[in-house]
Amino acid sequence: MEQLQFGYPYPDDIRNDLESEFSRVSSPIRLYVIAVICIALAACCFVLFLIFGGLITPVIGAAALFGAAYVVRSKTNNAHLLEISAYETYIELDYYNAADDRKIHLSLSYPAIKSCMIDEDNYTTVKLIYRPGKEHYEKKVIRLSDGRSIDKSKQTTLFLRLNEGTPEQEFFLFLAPKLFKMTNSRAKINKHFGSHDNYRKVYYGEDVEIGNLEPVDNTNKQ
Repeated sequence: MEQLQFGYPYPDDIRNDLESEFSRVSSPIRLYVIAVICIALAACCFVLFLIFGGLITPVIGAAALFGAAYVVRSKTNNAHLLEISAYETYIELDYYNAADDRKIHLSLSYPAIKSCMIDEDNYTTVKLIYRPGKEHYEKKVIRLSDGRSIDKSKQTTLFLRLNEGTPEQEFFLFLAPKLFKMTNSRAKINKHFGSHDNYRKVYYGEDVEIGNLEPVDNTNKQ
């Protein structure tokens, strides 16, 4: 069994609650149906007003339009979370994205990662390009709102949004380069964040313990 080099997984009971919460905020079909009903009601009120006049139908129509706008706005949920389990020869990523109503599970060996880059503007977006070969590889895309498997495409580029000041960001800034190819400028990262220890002090505090997040020098295992 391979040794875990970096871990930011949640216990199973917390993970189940997490999936339920993301499913709750990722229900686009139901919300869109409500919005369509509100718009249809507003249109009917407008037609009735043209035919019969009166003050009640415009008020009801306006309320329906405001209701549709509110429902569509409530769909815009940008919550996202990335779980990471990096082993000696492969990595497992579980990416929850409420805005897209999906969870992506990706497990692949390090040689399959052709390039990986974290954006150098705000360091909160990762572009990962991989080419699955004979090495370890698994990908699943699940719709959060109903748990169905979706997206059978063979797309091999993955974009991940990272929460700032978390182990998600820490991993790609300081630990990923020891496991697979990162194309970022080390000098720029050091200038922006300082050392790895400094990053932890700034975001986690002086005496915080973060569990299984100790960096492991795996440079010679690439």
